[in-house]
Amino acid sequence: MSMVTSTSHSAGSVTSHSRTAPEEPLSQCVETDWNGGNATENCWRGAENMEVVPPTGTDTWAVSQAAPFRRMDVHGSIQLDDNGFSSGGFLADSNLSGQVRSGSQQQWLSRDDAIGSWAGSNWKMVFVGVNGAPPQSFPAPPFTTVAQAPVVRDKPFLYIDSSGNYNVFVPAKRTYSAGTSWATGAPAGTSLPISQFFIAHPGDLAATIDAALAQGKNLLFTPGIYHLDSTINVTRPDTVVLGMGLVTLTPDNGVVPMKRPGRQRHRRHHVRPAAGRTSSRTRCPTTRPTRRPG
Repeated sequence: MSMVTSTSHSAGSVTSHSRTAPEEPLSQCVETDWNGGNATENCWRGAENMEVVPPTGTDTWAVSQAAPFRRMDVHGSIQLDDNGFSSGGFLADSNLSGQVRSGSQQQWLSRDDAIGSWAGSNWKMVFVGVNGAPPQSFPAPPFTTVAQAPVVRDKPFLYIDSSGNYNVFVPAKRTYSAGTSWATGAPAGTSLPISQFFIAHPGDLAATIDAALAQGKNLLFTPGIYHLDSTINVTRPDTVVLGMGLVTLTPDNGVVPMKRPGRQRHRRHHVRPAAGRTSSRTRCPTTRPTRRPG
């Protein structure tokens, strides 16, 4: 068993590489000792696709905003604060055998999970398709509970197959779902070999990325901040644009970071268009074909 501990406020993400169910047993915690228990600066971090076996029986995930805990299998309970302030997070497609204790969390969103039980509330706790969620009771206590998620498509993820090859799994759309997508085995979806992706690194020119997209490649961003001197154009239907960790696209000189087709489906995940020093007209516009008169 390996140990992953975070005690700083810098951005980070930890993932494993299994298609069927979360693997790689870990003892994992995100604490706030560095900040006196105040988790409101523990932002921009994530964990996904792992099995967690806390030595004490309780994992700590003390975070606030932009901190997804996704496709995780926790053998025990989880504490969402560290005896200080905390403000929001996201739990999805995860199984937690024990209790989720929200502590000081002001608000929280859980979707398509299976939990042993839930304890705690402050401003608003939302549960959509969560087995084991508390019953609807807003505003006292402030639990908003929806039995099923009407339509959802989970984030694609990188995995290694039985032959040691890297692939990206693109989950299928689920309707009226509750509980995890992997509870009964491999989830429905499509596997794409890594050879169908252009793997981008910070420092790559937007023109280089654009040329790969024009050749029919999907796009996988490795972690980091990407400064763009021109627009990345996603024009092919069903293109997968996947960020590993938490990827930021920063436009230089007021360019638009990324454009995508308006009436064609594509999938963009964990890629955040940010603001540059010079204002851009928009961050990630949808381009729509001109309608012919008559």
